[in-house]
Amino acid sequence: MVEIVIGRDVTVAKGFLERASAEVKAAVRRANIASAKAVKKTAKLYCPISPTQAQVNAARKAEGKRRQKHRKGFHRKRPGDLMRSIDAKADGNGFSVFIPQGAKAQAYAKYIHDQKGVKWFKRGLGTVAKGPQADEKFISRAVRDSNRTILHNLDVEIAKAARNLNNG
Repeated sequence: MVEIVIGRDVTVAKGFLERASAEVKAAVRRANIASAKAVKKTAKLYCPISPTQAQVNAARKAEGKRRQKHRKGFHRKRPGDLMRSIDAKADGNGFSVFIPQGAKAQAYAKYIHDQKGVKWFKRGLGTVAKGPQADEKFISRAVRDSNRTILHNLDVEIAKAARNLNNG
């Protein structure tokens, strides 16, 4: 049987529980921020990239094709717009890694992420040069492959919160 005594002890317990709740909420928020950064970094490694002009020229040379004349006012877009447009947000409830609305590569991101085997089949020169991990479903695979990091971040931050409660 538990006996409840109203007085100083209840006030102290209530204050401790409020402090513990605040510490754990802050720890979860910090873990979510760290996890969002880790998944964003992995997604950038996994996303496809356009070839550089040097890669295009090397491929043409290997195929034996002559270089096409350079048109006035024409230049290759800077590769990596998709990679640069990957963003992340985190708070106490969770985190998300996404391509924001209005980003340069938004339409391309949906095309690349979801439509392999439907509208595109082969990886391009830049993506092949980036390595085998660069392929479709780059954000989904980044979250899946970062599971251990996400759990580790949560464990570390909760342990810090527990130490802070024991010391304070």
